[in-house]
Amino acid sequence: MKNIDLLKRIVFGIQSDLVDYRSLRELQEKQFEAALRHDTAALVDVASDMGMLCAELERRRRHRVALLEQEPELARLPCEQQVPSLLEQLPSAPRTLAMAAWQDLGGLIRECKALNTRNCQLIVDQYEIMQRVLGQEEATYAPR
Repeated sequence: MKNIDLLKRIVFGIQSDLVDYRSLRELQEKQFEAALRHDTAALVDVASDMGMLCAELERRRRHRVALLEQEPELARLPCEQQVPSLLEQLPSAPRTLAMAAWQDLGGLIRECKALNTRNCQLIVDQYEIMQRVLGQEEATYAPR
């Protein structure tokens, strides 16, 4: 594959991922709010939307990895260096924009991972509280 074609595909994928990770971040906020309200219907809807979005993000990630593995000089590099090394081939102005987009994507991914951890912790905590409450109710009304 010619490097210009590879560059176009990678940059397009980065731009698409930026849009989708921003959408995922919004969905994660909705998930958190729904969990705080104990809104099961909203949680189910958000989970469905998140699942579809994550599947698309994973599809693009796998595609990006496959494209990079086709280029021997990039495939020899550690994963975290492959895209920046490819983007270095761009002229100055587009390179600056593409590198900034790549950095932004990394930041969004880290942010979404942190939000996911927060949301999971809230849901687990809520579950544990409910288990304790339900367990105490049984003991409260049990014969002595």
